[in-house]
Amino acid sequence: KIMAATDTNDRCVVISTHQVRDLNTLIDRITVLHSGNIIFDQTLGSINEKLSFIKTEPDHNQPILYSEEILGGHAAIAAKEAGDGDSLIDLELLFNGVIQETELINQVFQNGGRS
Repeated sequence: KIMAATDTNDRCVVISTHQVRDLNTLIDRITVLHSGNIIFDQTLGSINEKLSFIKTEPDHNQPILYSEEILGGHAAIAAKEAGDGDSLIDLELLFNGVIQETELINQVFQNGGRS
């Protein structure tokens, strides 16, 4: 609540955390550092434009960039296809995906949306 109350367009606030669940409404850019290097740096708008965050069955047909097993299937990140609607960005899944599949996920942003 304190962070949201101090948010203005002329202010930059750096938040360093592993607890991202409550940050969706506060942030507009995600930068992931790993071993002292920036390995991912995108706006939420760009992420929403290029990636889909979906729940899939274990035998899914869609090309997946990264997935984690969850109850009843997999939580997955896929390159957004034409006609795909917006999905809620799962910040924890994105972080884990970027750490595990850095090149594959960044390639989506370099190739205009498809890996």
